[in-house]
Amino acid sequence: MGNFNNEAMDDVHNVWLTIKFELRKHFRRRRFTIALGISLFIALIFSFLPFLIGGDFPDNGVAFFNSNLGFIGMLIVIVAAIFAGDVISSEFEKKTGLLLFPTPQRRGTIYVGKFIAALIPVLLSVGIYYLATSISVVAIYGFGDLPIEALYSFLIALVYSTSIVAVIYFFSSFMKRSITSSLVGFFLIIMIFPIISAILNAAGIEPWFILTYSGDLITTVLNATTESFGPGGHMAASSEPDTVIGLIIMGVYTLSGFVGGLILAMRRRME
Repeated sequence: MGNFNNEAMDDVHNVWLTIKFELRKHFRRRRFTIALGISLFIALIFSFLPFLIGGDFPDNGVAFFNSNLGFIGMLIVIVAAIFAGDVISSEFEKKTGLLLFPTPQRRGTIYVGKFIAALIPVLLSVGIYYLATSISVVAIYGFGDLPIEALYSFLIALVYSTSIVAVIYFFSSFMKRSITSSLVGFFLIIMIFPIISAILNAAGIEPWFILTYSGDLITTVLNATTESFGPGGHMAASSEPDTVIGLIIMGVYTLSGFVGGLILAMRRRME
C-alpha cells in the first residue's frame, strides 16, 4: 500500500513538472501573450463596435452579452488549435521525444501534463473574453444589468473548451505532423460538424450527438436567436440543444478524446 501511495505521489509530481515545463515553453514562444491578446482584442472590438460604425448599443445587458458571444466558439477553436495541435505530434515530428521519453518519468504522466498545460491557456482565454465583456456591460448598462445567465454561459464555455482541446489532442496523438493535426481538428469543428448538423436539421433530425450543436448552449442559455452565430463559428441551428444532454455530450467527447488520445500516444513509437 505504501509503495502504491509513493508511486501515485510521484506521478502527480511528475505531471506537475510537465505542466510547469510546458507552460514555460508556451511563454517563451509568446503563445500565451498572443492567445490572451486575441481574446481581449476581439472582446473590446465587439464592445466598441457601435462606436466604430456609428450604431446603437443593444437595449440591455443580455442582448449585449449575446451579441458579443458571436465569436466565442471560433476563438475557442483557434486557441485550442494553437496549444493542443502539437501537444504530442511535435515530440515525434521534431524527435524531441528521444530526449524526453528515456527519462525516469512515465510517458503517461508526460501526456497527461501536456494535456492540462494545453487546456489551461484555452480556459484563461475564455475567462479573459468573458471578463472583458462583463466589464463592458457594467460600464455601459450598470452592474444591475449584468445577466446571471452570463455565468451559466461561461461555465458551459469552459466545458465546451475542454471537449475541443480533447478532440484536437486526439488527432495530435497519432498524426505525424503538428500542422496536420491542428488543421484536421480545426476544420472538423469549424466546418464538418456544422455541415452535418445542418444536413440533419434539414432532414428533421436533431443532431444532439454533434459536439458543436451542444456547444450552441453557450448562446442559447442567454436566449440567443437562431440568426446569431453559434460556438462553432457557424449559423446557429434551427433547433436548440437540451442543457443536460448537451453537457453529457461534451463530457463524452472530452473523455473519449483524452482517453483515446492517451492510449494511441502510449502505443506510438519513435520512428
